[in-house]
Amino acid sequence: MMKNDPATDESPLLKAPRDAEAPPPKRHGFDAGDASYALASFGAVVRPVSATMLVASFFVVTVRVETGSLVVYDDDPADSGLERVGKGAANAGVVVCALLAATLAVLALYKFRCTRILRGYMMLSSGLLLGLLGGVLVLASLEELGLEFADLASFGLCAYNGAVLGVLAIYEPAYLRFPKAATQAALVVVAVVMAWQLSHYPPVTSWCLLVALAAYDAFAVLAPCGPLRWLVQLMGETGEPLPGLLYEADLDGDGDGAGAGAGAPSSVKLGLGDFVFYSVLVSNAFSSHAASGAACFVATLLGLGVTFLLLALHRAPLPALPVSIAAGVASYVLVEYAVLPLAGALRAARALA
Repeated sequence: MMKNDPATDESPLLKAPRDAEAPPPKRHGFDAGDASYALASFGAVVRPVSATMLVASFFVVTVRVETGSLVVYDDDPADSGLERVGKGAANAGVVVCALLAATLAVLALYKFRCTRILRGYMMLSSGLLLGLLGGVLVLASLEELGLEFADLASFGLCAYNGAVLGVLAIYEPAYLRFPKAATQAALVVVAVVMAWQLSHYPPVTSWCLLVALAAYDAFAVLAPCGPLRWLVQLMGETGEPLPGLLYEADLDGDGDGAGAGAGAPSSVKLGLGDFVFYSVLVSNAFSSHAASGAACFVATLLGLGVTFLLLALHRAPLPALPVSIAAGVASYVLVEYAVLPLAGALRAARALA
């Protein structure tokens, strides 16, 4: 089953381009300032998101390890297509239920101000993710290169130190005076390792999970009873964001566009879970065919750009997964089941001519 890392459980939050504590006068329409904010926000995150997707895809395609069964229902190629989709949907439902339970637990701890417990759990989980799963990824990568780490004790010590440095960079950057870039790099590494781990689900389950997560994301953020909506409201009331859940990037420019107005934020925040699931989406496509992966990569970024436009227009927290996941899945289906077969048929016809 999927490991519910705290850095990815609270996926999918984009902050609205407005100060929730002092909302500006209501305006109608979409002006140049809104477009400027959306463009600046997209430009601030497109490079780390792209790097995460490409690096994760590289490891997913080139480095594989035997993990045993990670699902309730195994994917049997002998089953019919409908049966395989049914099993994949059931597996995805189990993962989403586990994610919902973890989100509610985080919400309860945050609501009752058990922040030390929550912070300790998040730091421990992130450390285990970086040290154990990251260590497995490094060892598997060395094995693919035909190299071996003779002294496993020394390797374990290096993995431990790397995990500690990663945790400090994310949760306590001031302790060792880490620059902001170190925190961002550590978050990207967490996302890459988690995406690589999630890539070990059977393909049908993985695609069903992505669709289910997009639907869950929309419900959790937009529904009045959505747990992520409640969490955003609580963070707005207390003014204490949860560390390790959000990737923060500075915006270029001074943010004084016509639509931004006074008090516009100087940074944009994207849920780390979005990095993870974007990477899983693109990695799955690259595992099938390079053309499918490239199309899915571009479609995912386009979906992210559209989401930022919607964010600037509505000025309210929005889920970051649905548009990008829908665009990515649609592009994958189009290329995999229409473009590639057509290209193969044209090549075959040309060879016979």
